[in-house]
Amino acid sequence: MQALAERTGGTYTPSAGTVYPRLAKLEEEGLVTKSAEGRKTVYAITPAGRAELDGRADELDGIEAGLSDSVRMIAEEVRGSVREAMRSLRAELAAAARDGRTGAGASRGAGAASGSGSGSASAADPAPAPDPRIPGATAQHPRTPPGPPGIPAPAAAPSCIAPTPW
Repeated sequence: MQALAERTGGTYTPSAGTVYPRLAKLEEEGLVTKSAEGRKTVYAITPAGRAELDGRADELDGIEAGLSDSVRMIAEEVRGSVREAMRSLRAELAAAARDGRTGAGASRGAGAASGSGSGSASAADPAPAPDPRIPGATAQHPRTPPGPPGIPAPAAAPSCIAPTPW
């Protein structure tokens, strides 16, 4: 079963309920033999089974070629999906960085204009609310789930950093 999964690149892993009934049928037809080696059951192809394989070599080649094509197609789709996800992630990170720089500059300017000069958030700034989409999110930051027990939660995010919706 493991060898078949490896031959198909993991795209098909047969279950015992699929393999053993077929092996029993092949044994009934005299195409394989079964023997016990300790706790293992070993199946071996018989001369009649070898003749059957040789007679169907073209069919088997076609099946293997089809499997190879399927595995190749799936791999190409996965690579494309990963590339697209990475492209999207890079764009979102770049946008978040731009928003953070723009928001931080505006906050510093506002602080300087009010005379504080520290660039910190004023007491009038509302605290961020927990994100209802994330179970256990705290008011410290909308996307901050609670940490492991015994480890303090991270400090609140500065109000100059606007949370980006994912």
